[in-house]
Amino acid sequence: MDWIISDELGLTVGHLVGWGAASAMIVGGVAPYIPQYRQIKKTQDAEGFSLYVCLTLLIANTLRILFWFGKRYELPLLIQSIVMNATMFAMIHLCVTVRKKNQIIRARERIFTAQPDETAHWLGQRSGIVGGEKPHRFYVTTVMLPTLGLFS
Repeated sequence: MDWIISDELGLTVGHLVGWGAASAMIVGGVAPYIPQYRQIKKTQDAEGFSLYVCLTLLIANTLRILFWFGKRYELPLLIQSIVMNATMFAMIHLCVTVRKKNQIIRARERIFTAQPDETAHWLGQRSGIVGGEKPHRFYVTTVMLPTLGLFS
């Protein structure tokens, strides 16, 4: 026996409880990230937040969305996955923006100079350059240094 709230709409208490539970299921997965988002935005410090968590949740929820096309499941779970992916993208955007602003060493261009004869020696060639020429310049960005293994 279900209590009828409105005869015209056919609305019952069971319907309201079902919608409330579905809403809680959708918002419940995202709720813990709201205070974290606000704290990172306020303090401009994303030090304790791991982007690997975002990656894991993005993969899991994307797989769950793709699974829905093969075998349909409850709509609130699909909506929860979509909302969670949007939340994870927002968290990643915030963390990357904050970490970019807080970098101690900005990526800048570094210039390494070498005399022409030294450069030819490194290449195992003779340069044939007269001693009065300017040195060659080699441009390396800071981003490239770790990939070259020059600085750890």
